Amino acid sequence: MSRPITWKIDYDGIEKNFQEIKDFAVFTVEPPWQKCSGLFANAPKQVFLVQELEQRTLDEYVNSLHEVEYVVGVGGGTAVDAAKYVALKRNLKFITVPTVVSVNAYLTARAAVRNEGIVNYIGDKFPELVVVDLSIIRSAPPRLNRAGVGDVYSTRTALMDWGVARDRLQERYDLDTVGKAEDVLRRLVSSATDIHNVTEAGIKNLVALQADITALQWPYLQRGKKWPEEGTEHVFFYSLEKTTGRAFIHGETVGTGSVVSTYMHGADTGLVIKELDSFGLKFRPADNMISHEEFEKTIHNMKYVANEMKMHFPVLDDYRFTAEDIKELWRLLS
Repeated sequence: MSRPITWKIDYDGIEKNFQEIKDFAVFTVEPPWQKCSGLFANAPKQVFLVQELEQRTLDEYVNSLHEVEYVVGVGGGTAVDAAKYVALKRNLKFITVPTVVSVNAYLTARAAVRNEGIVNYIGDKFPELVVVDLSIIRSAPPRLNRAGVGDVYSTRTALMDWGVARDRLQERYDLDTVGKAEDVLRRLVSSATDIHNVTEAGIKNLVALQADITALQWPYLQRGKKWPEEGTEHVFFYSLEKTTGRAFIHGETVGTGSVVSTYMHGADTGLVIKELDSFGLKFRPADNMISHEEFEKTIHNMKYVANEMKMHFPVLDDYRFTAEDIKELWRLLS
């Protein structure tokens, strides 16, 4: 039996939650740290401004950290994953303070660590507390919060991948988990207006949905699987970063990957594009300054990147992208 998830989500904000917490270090990024730093009743013992998630840099943080009781990640996925890694390596208490909900890293147990651009998920470190400060989150650019749908909507294509793995590899396929994941997708789509408008209800719904899909995925992660949340749509994102050497807003380019993956499965790309548009997600290549050449190379590199990450998806083995496929996908996403 898998270990239950132990995090607590608190909406009372930074000021209230950090009244009694005094012995802590912060891992963060700018500009959100400027907005948040004055809300802490007690000054952190150290502040690390995180630039990257390469393992050599993270190990330097581990060695530079003073003796503290808590490690706090303040920001988006980069800040949170750095804090998570350091807390894991130093066996310290871990708190997350997301300043956007653009990615579900603030809820997950594993840090997306890079080694020469290849992502490796490391660890088993859930936060003991997730502090959601709605005023801080809503002050972020709306685009960043809308991007949070990427790590939930990816369930649609991850379930397709799981179905192929069931049929091709006799992968264990749990109907109860699938049903719960499909319910998460229904709730996500029904929240599209609030998410698009970045209302308080939209943020709370997105946090709840990210938490629910994280909880569904955790037993599978412990067995080395990604179901039911992560599939070939994420491989597109990893391949894009590896191919271009640039960083992208995770949820947006996972959205791009959802269209690519849906096309590979021969499913309804029109529905996926319509639903992604309903959230206001910036998932088209032009939104992220991705050239046609970069797009084509990214798609052709997906199988290589998946192999490097030890992620096996039979649909990637089966599908061979033609020049016409690339042309059609580019048209759909233009």
